[in-house]
Amino acid sequence: MSNQFGSARAMATWEKAYEEFHGKRGLSAKPALLGISRGGLYVNAWTRLHSDRVSVLYLDNGVCDIRSWPGGFALTHQSKGSPKDWAMYKTEFGYANDDEAKAKSLQPAEGLLPAIKAGVFLISCHGTADKTVPFEDNAAHVIKLWQDNGGRVKLFPKDGGDHHPHGLPDPKPLIEVLTAEVK
Repeated sequence: MSNQFGSARAMATWEKAYEEFHGKRGLSAKPALLGISRGGLYVNAWTRLHSDRVSVLYLDNGVCDIRSWPGGFALTHQSKGSPKDWAMYKTEFGYANDDEAKAKSLQPAEGLLPAIKAGVFLISCHGTADKTVPFEDNAAHVIKLWQDNGGRVKLFPKDGGDHHPHGLPDPKPLIEVLTAEVK
């Protein structure tokens, strides 16, 4: 599933996982979703479909705009992109060429307003100098949507940090926020 980029096929697998973990094993009906790097595409896709099944949306240098990564197209900051992953993305979604993929792909914050209304808490952990998944072209758009619409947001910027390593040097503050929010 790692190269399905949050597609309908990926979400069908997530539906089965949700049924297994919540329906059969009794885990939380509203888990925290952790989107690390390309995982941002998956957690955003699930949140768009099921904002009532999410307590926390956590983006860790999360991809939110496919044009930035793997596309590598300059938006406000140049991403390194990944031609191999961009080709896989176009195949997964059935796009014939770059122009079609860029035109038909969801914008970073598109479709996420219901999540704010549902009370989903947004957390972003991001390197301020990420050259692979530039913050300004990805999570910044989702954060702005949350802030502009009264959503709850917690930011963990890593000053001067690049794409790796993920997480925080001391994860305790993040763990405290996550455990307080998971329902």
